[in-house]
Amino acid sequence: MAAFVISNPWITRRSPSQTPFPSISSSHKSETEELALRRSTITFILELGDSLCLPRLTISTSIVFFHRFFSRQSFEFHSRFDVATACIFLASKVDETPRKVASVVLQSHMLSEKMKKSQTPPPDSDLSDPNFTTTSTTSTVGSAAGVGGGKDFALDLKSAEFLELKDRILILERVVLQTLSFDLTVDHAYKPFVEIMQRLKAKYSSSGFITKSGENIGQQIIAQIGVGILNDSYSGTVCLELRCEEIAKCCVMGAVVLKEVEVKGGGSWLEVLDLEEGVWKVFLERFNEMAGGGESEGS
Repeated sequence: MAAFVISNPWITRRSPSQTPFPSISSSHKSETEELALRRSTITFILELGDSLCLPRLTISTSIVFFHRFFSRQSFEFHSRFDVATACIFLASKVDETPRKVASVVLQSHMLSEKMKKSQTPPPDSDLSDPNFTTTSTTSTVGSAAGVGGGKDFALDLKSAEFLELKDRILILERVVLQTLSFDLTVDHAYKPFVEIMQRLKAKYSSSGFITKSGENIGQQIIAQIGVGILNDSYSGTVCLELRCEEIAKCCVMGAVVLKEVEVKGGGSWLEVLDLEEGVWKVFLERFNEMAGGGESEGS
């Protein structure tokens, strides 16, 4: 199993011959099925983080914890939604945006029950399965923790069910810590993304961003598209293969490619962004896998 590690111990570039994750090697799941489980659970994390009013950075930290955990553990042996809840709870403490364990457990339970009762499962799914969720990345359960439907799924804080779930999440928090070797450092691509956009702003301040069709578009549009790509990238496993600076460059690259922005003075965006073609190819491949698409070509 060949792979090479790039400085950060969590960043490992996959090789074609490598079996990527334990969930694939320990079960009969394909890479597509494994990624679908990750993607649908990330939807759950996003909804749970929003219901707890957590900052996007904390939610992103919890997603990285989740991806790292299941790079060493298998979905076959752990409830992914319980692990996701433990990751949210842990990330809230690590990023100094703490939430009480009771709040996290209650919101997680309400969201899980809402998803089970409001979504139509695939034909081979079992609603009694604690791992059940929709495989769609577009969730319709945002109101699960709101003042309306969420109340129908609330737990009594003194009930045996609540206490059992609370204990399970606290135990899993320790399992996550041990699995991550107590390495809770996460470098996100948001800061380097802003720095790149600031450099481009200085270079293109006079001419603006000109598309192939001659349209002059503002930097804000490129920034919005790039941040959208960055947020979406957390649904896949690119954070396990590329450094945050590389991801930031790829997100800017994706934005200018989508808007067909011309390079000022000629050349290529790979040169302007000092982005290796191999890194861009990996980003495209992982993003395409996440979206369920086929091959993509960069500019």
